[in-house]
Amino acid sequence: HTDIKLVHTFHFSPLTNIKDYDDFKDRTIYDTNSRLKRFLKSIYIEVKRPLHYIIGKKRAKDRYGKYDLDNIDALTSINKKDCKLYKSMFPKQYRKKFHTIANPIILDNTPLKNEKENIILFVGRLTYQKRLDRLILVWKRIYKEHPTWKLIVLGSGDYSERYQTMSKDLGLNNILFLGQQPSEDYYKRSKILCMTSSDESFGMVMVEAQKFGCVPIAYNSFAAAEDIIENGYNGLLIKPFKEKEYAKALIKLMTEESYRESLVANGPAFIDKFNIEIVIKDWINLLNNI
Repeated sequence: HTDIKLVHTFHFSPLTNIKDYDDFKDRTIYDTNSRLKRFLKSIYIEVKRPLHYIIGKKRAKDRYGKYDLDNIDALTSINKKDCKLYKSMFPKQYRKKFHTIANPIILDNTPLKNEKENIILFVGRLTYQKRLDRLILVWKRIYKEHPTWKLIVLGSGDYSERYQTMSKDLGLNNILFLGQQPSEDYYKRSKILCMTSSDESFGMVMVEAQKFGCVPIAYNSFAAAEDIIENGYNGLLIKPFKEKEYAKALIKLMTEESYRESLVANGPAFIDKFNIEIVIKDWINLLNNI
């Protein structure tokens, strides 16, 4: 017997493998040169989708349902939706052990005095999961009509060269790939942060952006998105993966200054729940009560 408490933390959705299926399909088709082969592979992957979903859900239940909850004092998830999903995978008598505690950020009450430029910002690893290609296609739709704006990409990864080649092949202007570097100054200068990921465990860049008065827009494709953004209040959430709707919403942020400023004004209070001081209190409260 020991008085040491055991807490297990979950950072990803238990159904991540199911959600990744569309990316698997897109990547498979993208990497196939023959038009006929792309067509046949597309049909084959769609036929397998229901089976993949059934098997994926069973594997998730088998994986997470095997935890010895009699010897675990608490389990935490970083967003409400995933916490609810994890609860559904365990017997009812254990569900009280589940809690939601978000990722923290250091916040202060300093008024925003950043000089903003017509910059749309992307911050993240340049991997397939981040799906920068979606943002590149959105930019293709709008850049000609908004020549005073530029898209800045911060980050590096195994898809860096591919995304740069894609932009060059499409003949896109005013898109800058600046590699991996500190992002704070860019948050301060940028008006809008774009996220086009298929999935995220949390999406910390959207919280960081709001700290510096940069409005986030993202696909509502991961559980934590609604914890970080209330659509139309402090940012915009777009139905996955509606490219035209994303472009239309982005143009609204670019052209309606008063609207964008209203979202900026609502950001700090909304993300205060992620303040490290509050998150520490959440952890202390949990540890004191298990």
